[in-house]
Amino acid sequence: MNIKVVPFTSDHAYDIIERNIREGRVNTDIPENLNTIITWWLESGPAYTIFVDDEIVASAGVAIYGPHRGEAWSLMTNLIKKYPKTLFKTFKLKLDEIIATNSLSRVHSTVFSNIEAGCRFIEHLGFVNETPNGMKKFGPNGETVYLFART
Repeated sequence: MNIKVVPFTSDHAYDIIERNIREGRVNTDIPENLNTIITWWLESGPAYTIFVDDEIVASAGVAIYGPHRGEAWSLMTNLIKKYPKTLFKTFKLKLDEIIATNSLSRVHSTVFSNIEAGCRFIEHLGFVNETPNGMKKFGPNGETVYLFART
C-alpha cells in the first residue's frame, strides 16, 4: 500500500463527489453553491488530499476564520473503509500539524446525523460533541447536524 498526501485542489473535490454519486453514496442534488464552497476551502486554510495506490481516498482541511479558530472539513470516498487505521493515523497527523502550525486553540466541525461513522471518526480525532441532541434543520436540506469541537 502506497499512501501519498498532496495539496488539495478543486479537481480532487469534484473527483470525490463524482465517485460518491456513481457509487450511490450521495444523491445527485449537487448544491448550487458547490463552486463557492470549494473555492472557500482552497482559500481559507491548509488542505490536503490522500491517495492510496494512486486512487483518491479523501480530502480534508481546516478553514481558518479568526484568531486561533478554524473549521475542519472533509470529503471521503468508500475507500476509507479499506484501510481505516492507516488512514486515521494520516488524518490525525495532518490535523495535529495544521493545529500546531496555525496556533489554533479551537477547531470545530459539523457532522450530519445520518452519518454515524462520521461521528465516531471525528470523536477518535479528539473532537467532542457539543450538541448531543443535534441542531435541527441546520443542514442545507433541513438535516439535523451535530457540532463537534476540539479545544
